[in-house]
Amino acid sequence: MAVSTHIFSCAWIYTTKISESYTTWIYRNGYQNESNSRIYLLAFYWAVVTLSTVGYGDITARNKRK
Repeated sequence: MAVSTHIFSCAWIYTTKISESYTTWIYRNGYQNESNSRIYLLAFYWAVVTLSTVGYGDITARNKRK
């Protein structure tokens, strides 16, 4: 699992680096001036959440309030 997460993290960063567009996740979120280790940690977080199917918080549990 750790190796898969590392590979997905690196691939996620690599696709951003080879893109000639300024619409990648790094530019959209303002991370272009961050260090490489910070960008790796952000990509690692994305890979963990994606591979573990935890979700991104877009669907949350709710109950009716009176």
